[in-house]
Formats: sequence, structure tokens, C-alpha cells
Amino acid sequence: MEDSEKAKKQLINELIDLRKKIVELENVKANHKRVKNKFAKSEE
Repeated sequence: MEDSEKAKKQLINELIDLRKKIVELENVKANHKRVKNKFAKSEE
């Protein structure tokens, strides 16, 4: 396999991993927002 092809595949894999991490972080953020809102309502 040529170096440029290897580099391209590596970059694609990194992109896939980063997209997965973005989804995970968005889920954590949404969960945090739900908990924060629930906590705020419980203090009312």
C-alpha cells in the first residue's frame, strides 16, 4: 500500500472516530441539560 493511500485511510478512520466522539458529547450535553432542568424544577 502506498504511503498516500495509507495516510488517506488513516485520516478517514480519524474522521470516523471524531464523528463518534461528537455524537457522544452531544448526548452527554443533552443529558446534562435534562438533569439541570430537572434539578432547577425540583428547587422551585
